[in-house]
Amino acid sequence: MKHVPILVVAVLWVAGCTNANMPHDADQVASPKRADMQVAQGRVEQANPAAKDPADAPRPPADPLPRKIIHTADVSLVVSDFEVAANRLMQLVAAAHGFVAKSDITGSAGAPRSGRWRIRLPVAQYQDFLTSIVDLGVLQKNTTDSQDVTEEYYDVEARIKNKRVEEDRLLKHLEKSTGKLEEILQVEKELSRVRGEIEQMQGRMRVLTNLSELTTVTVTLQEIKDYVPPQAPTFGGRASETFSNSLDALVSLGKGLALFAVGITPWLPVIAILVMPAWVVVRRNSRRRGRIQTALPADPPPA
Repeated sequence: MKHVPILVVAVLWVAGCTNANMPHDADQVASPKRADMQVAQGRVEQANPAAKDPADAPRPPADPLPRKIIHTADVSLVVSDFEVAANRLMQLVAAAHGFVAKSDITGSAGAPRSGRWRIRLPVAQYQDFLTSIVDLGVLQKNTTDSQDVTEEYYDVEARIKNKRVEEDRLLKHLEKSTGKLEEILQVEKELSRVRGEIEQMQGRMRVLTNLSELTTVTVTLQEIKDYVPPQAPTFGGRASETFSNSLDALVSLGKGLALFAVGITPWLPVIAILVMPAWVVVRRNSRRRGRIQTALPADPPPA
């Protein structure tokens, strides 16, 4: 039994020596893999330096807000055939996916006619439509205008969101309120005011959306037969124009006198009835003076 502790010590010493000779076997096996992973990670970092820290990576820029722009145009044309030009205009409106919001056509049979149309069409068709309608006749006026309402639109949108928050807060307060009737009525009054402001701002947003999504083009067509576009004036042209204007004035005077004579003819009997008594009185007075002068003695001859 005395040799048992010696035997135990010997076994422990042999086991300790064995463990001392094999402590780094696992590290030696795993070290090549760890080294390969470190090399691979280093290559990835060199290829993509931003991969080191995702927080330092640049963020993509935010998408810009779509702009709200109101486009308007006013075009005036002179045409030789009103019917043909008006039909062609309606075809262009249909091709541009637009519609006529208002129209006003004036003129009588046999006389030159004119028309005015207010047309709404998508923004994408705006420029092509303006280019197309110029070919309907001779261009007299082409006025375009644009108004940027982007800031107003998104300002109204933000105000609506704030009012929605205020509305929700009032509703929660109204649900939990156990106060007096006066307090409840006051909350309901504020809630009604907030909802009215929301509806008003929503209406303004609808107007801005409608005006910015659809452009407004006002087209005026004036019919003039055998119209010749104006050219640079010359002396011969000015002389001819002056003579023509003078002749037109003379013709107009003759027409005016003729119309005056025609118009006064029914009044001649009335004028005669009114004038005749006065004429008779004047004539009698004139004769009486003549008799008096005859009855008076002649002046004596001078001595």
